[in-house]
Amino acid sequence: MDSILDLSYDQHNQPEFSDLQFILPGKNRVWQITRDHQLDLIIQEMNESALTKMIEGRISV
Repeated sequence: MDSILDLSYDQHNQPEFSDLQFILPGKNRVWQITRDHQLDLIIQEMNESALTKMIEGRISV
């Protein structure tokens, strides 16, 4: 299992928790566990394209 921790930084450059996701490799598939706005868990199948899109969307330069 891998996890992705999202942090943002306040005006004093202090980290603030934003979100947490889990990536679970299975025998034949990879699963992603996230939360929605009501904090309910969302479990969905992950593929290389979806994972790449998610990572690229989180990178800020």
